Amino acid sequence: MEAALARLTLDQLNLRLTEALDAVHALQTGVRTIDVRFGERVIRYQESDLPRLEAYISQLTAAIDIKQTGRPSRRPMYFTGAS
Repeated sequence: MEAALARLTLDQLNLRLTEALDAVHALQTGVRTIDVRFGERVIRYQESDLPRLEAYISQLTAAIDIKQTGRPSRRPMYFTGAS
């Protein structure tokens, strides 16, 4: 996925990040399913897909950081779930 994101412009990455964040917001506020469109491609998310959607947001954020600075960010990583 990172290779595909690297080919996008900064504007395209920011648009996709906004769409993904809007999808998370909708799912967390009671919408049962949400469609996210990427050109001709449509991905349907539901509440159980939140971890996958959040991982996608992390990938988008990393790709944006690389486009803006030329290198990955050094933000802290957080892990959730049982040990």
